[in-house]
Amino acid sequence: MGGNPVFLHVVGSALVICRIAHPFRLHYDHVQTPLRMIGSVGTSLITAALGFMALWQGIHAI
Repeated sequence: MGGNPVFLHVVGSALVICRIAHPFRLHYDHVQTPLRMIGSVGTSLITAALGFMALWQGIHAI
């Protein structure tokens, strides 16, 4: 059980970059900006993908 440490670091780094990109260019007059969209969608996709991977590994470990 476990995963590839390089994969974990790459995905973790991507998650941190998405979380940092999300609040950039956040203005009260122009809410939808590319960095905010990349940050929010990237965070959601990475979180969902890692959740499914955790479930998949847990099911196969039984």
